[in-house]
Amino acid sequence: METLFKPVRDRIAEARHDIEAIEIQIASENGSSTPPEHTQRLRGLQEMYRQRIAKMDEEIASVSAR
Repeated sequence: METLFKPVRDRIAEARHDIEAIEIQIASENGSSTPPEHTQRLRGLQEMYRQRIAKMDEEIASVSAR
């Protein structure tokens, strides 16, 4: 069963990495002349990845419950 989840777990790991990379980008731009709209878009992108992770976690839980 674990091999069934490996592709999903890999996608979760990639999404978490992307969230971290975005956070690093935001931190590096903090204090620069970055428009607030840019930061808001990056935060929105992070939220999209968080929702994606939640959905994949739900998929794993639903398959595991069978």
